[in-house]
Amino acid sequence: GQAVSIVPYMQELTTLEAAELLGVSRQHLVRVVEAGKILFHMVGTHRRMYLEDVLEYKKERDLQRHEILGEMALADVEAGVYDRVVVPAE
Repeated sequence: GQAVSIVPYMQELTTLEAAELLGVSRQHLVRVVEAGKILFHMVGTHRRMYLEDVLEYKKERDLQRHEILGEMALADVEAGVYDRVVVPAE
């Protein structure tokens, strides 16, 4: 039920296209790019990045998130959070 697109791996993306792919705002993406986390080049006064670099950043970001969530879940299990039942006050 989802659309599929076939694009060249070295496809150039605008900041807006890359931000949409990552699910972040364009301004947040610009900060990430300026911090050197995604390679980019200038075309006139506009930043462009390659799809390959954006997908690599996404892969690393998602892996890091997964590891952090695993650590948080483990800490909660060790603290016994899952052994307690909390009934909300009415």
